[in-house]
Amino acid sequence: MNEVLLEDVDRYCLAAGIEKITADQYRRSVQSFSAFLDRPAMRSDLNENSVNRWLEWVSKRRSACTALNQKRGLTPVWNWLAQLGAVAFYNPRALRKIKVAKGAPVAWSVAGVGQLLMAAGDLQGRLRCGVEASDLMIAWVRVAYETGMR
Repeated sequence: MNEVLLEDVDRYCLAAGIEKITADQYRRSVQSFSAFLDRPAMRSDLNENSVNRWLEWVSKRRSACTALNQKRGLTPVWNWLAQLGAVAFYNPRALRKIKVAKGAPVAWSVAGVGQLLMAAGDLQGRLRCGVEASDLMIAWVRVAYETGMR
């Protein structure tokens, strides 16, 4: 039976206990795939050829980061359906590669570090080991700033 993929997303998210923000990303990916197909995407549309054409389409209209996120929103659902035996498994090497250019890291400003330290100082509570949450976060911000960690 050829099911509508958006309904499969809802079933997958419910079965796997997926957080709302992630479920929304999966839905957006399937909606984008459906827009490319100009109809609701179906299970039968999950094949390397169709998905690669969609990824090319998305890459021409959106940033590389968005295209990669769209891909990442579709493949978990595809994997789940394949594990259930509802569709064929895909070959990850056969799917279009999407490269996101990495920019140079941006150093924290002194003012930004001051804001982080003030916010860290406002944290309430203790960790299980007895350390104040604010002390840990202040230490973390200081180490991150002093070592250039990004």
